[in-house]
Amino acid sequence: MQRRTVLSAPLCLTAFGCASALKLPNIDPDATLPAGHGLLVTRALLSDASPGMSQRPDVSITLIDVTNLTVASAILPLSPGENFRAIALPAATYTWRGIYLGTYSSEFRGKLPFKIEAGKACYVGDLDLQIDWRYKTYKLAVKDRSRIAQSRFEAEYPKLAGNLPFEVSLATDLRGL
Repeated sequence: MQRRTVLSAPLCLTAFGCASALKLPNIDPDATLPAGHGLLVTRALLSDASPGMSQRPDVSITLIDVTNLTVASAILPLSPGENFRAIALPAATYTWRGIYLGTYSSEFRGKLPFKIEAGKACYVGDLDLQIDWRYKTYKLAVKDRSRIAQSRFEAEYPKLAGNLPFEVSLATDLRGL
């Protein structure tokens, strides 16, 4: 489901428990997954519906453990185009928390949950994000492109791919319900 949503301003990430220390990098290709952790696998595809704009603010999306809705679990900075992410997280149920575009933001209110299981590579779906800076709106859709993501995971993380089952665990889009 795709929805056009208006962004609100201003909002400081730190006011909601987010900090730069939570900007988690992709796991090292030669790393071993820590005990009790799973691997979040996703692709965020960021496109711009505002041709002609020369400067655009930084874009990030956050996720949060549903048992602690006061502090973000991770911040994922996004660049235009494809953003492939493979991040080690403690096993838990999470939700995409919100999107941050410079001083503008929109919270998803726990309406995009997904589960990370220990010892598994959990593909939670592709996030298709289109931003229109002129009207301060965005469209977000969760898409199942698991074959593409799995091929990319196996190519970039052969050691982990050989040791972890790849599981499709798509985020459920409850925003329209």
